[in-house]
Amino acid sequence: MGGVRSTGNPSVEDMTSPRLCWPVRIERDIPTSAFTVAATINNLTANRTVVDVYTNNAPELDRRGPRGTPGRYLIIELSPDDPDAGALVFSGGINNRSRWSALTRSHRTPTWSTTGGRVRLRPLPFAISNQGVINPIVDDFLSLSYTDSAGRRMNLRLFQPQARVERRRDGFPLVVFLHGGGERGANNITQITANQGAVAFVKPERQDSDPSYVLAPQVPVGSSWTTPAIQAALLELIDQVASSFPIDEDRLSHGTVPRRDRRLRHPSQVPGRFAGALLIAAKGDPSRTPLMRDVPVWATHSIDDPVVDYTTGTLALMNALDAAGALVTRGQRPGNLSERAAEAEALRLWAQAEANGSHTLFRPTPPPRHRSAPTGPGCRRISTT
Repeated sequence: MGGVRSTGNPSVEDMTSPRLCWPVRIERDIPTSAFTVAATINNLTANRTVVDVYTNNAPELDRRGPRGTPGRYLIIELSPDDPDAGALVFSGGINNRSRWSALTRSHRTPTWSTTGGRVRLRPLPFAISNQGVINPIVDDFLSLSYTDSAGRRMNLRLFQPQARVERRRDGFPLVVFLHGGGERGANNITQITANQGAVAFVKPERQDSDPSYVLAPQVPVGSSWTTPAIQAALLELIDQVASSFPIDEDRLSHGTVPRRDRRLRHPSQVPGRFAGALLIAAKGDPSRTPLMRDVPVWATHSIDDPVVDYTTGTLALMNALDAAGALVTRGQRPGNLSERAAEAEALRLWAQAEANGSHTLFRPTPPPRHRSAPTGPGCRRISTT
């Protein structure tokens, strides 16, 4: 028997699928009771729920169905609904990483054999420790660091598109993703695993249609994106990436995610530098927002956000843009829509903005069980029940 590694969710890092490798093919059904898996978080260990066990010819989940293609790899799927399923635990204002720690072959299950009847694995009293994690998509980001002209070092993740440069005569777009306060640190990973803010742009289907570079820097604990030295290092980093890779400098996009330290500053401080901004639960100085009047913006915010206040945050910023002369197309994203329906509604709002000649979209999410909530002047109310 070979080593064991876990395979994470293809969108964000989690602990859902340990894999075992054998020197020969396994051709026998394996019950879920054959293994127990324990996860340790903050020094507390608890068993995970095994939902499926099957073989495969590759060290990956079998999404083709029916499962159980004879192969050297044994896939053990764990429930994503377990309390300790995530690879991050929010504690002390920071998202801390966690790992499942051991996998044990149950004593109660029968011996496994090959087709010819040769015994390959008997029940053993030993636990197998995790030897590594494979995270599809997340692992495609380069792990780098950059030291600016003032000597400040900044960790970063960078995704490079696989499309040929010839496909983009003027270069590729660059998406700059700024994480929230919970992802501060020195591990250079949680800024792309705590949510889908960065990985959404590098999913294969997105890269097939819209290849782009994705830059996700990380600030250390004790700093934020509003720290002047961090802002200077960030803008210098963006310049270095844009000059070092085939980037279309007319297509720099700026994205932010929630937490207290994130402010709507960078696009307003450098008007004309960014081709667009995606704001998630934004907060900032409304008096500076008019500087972004000509920057295409798509903003969203949960109306019942307990961390960043909706009314004094994104709503105030969008109202300031409206007052500055930017035509803000407003709608709501009902929280009970399916992913497909939500996408259709987003495209409808996009088409409405295009028809109105607007490049600013504001689409908050109302709380569950509430029919509607204010989105500002001329808002369109959409039922959420």
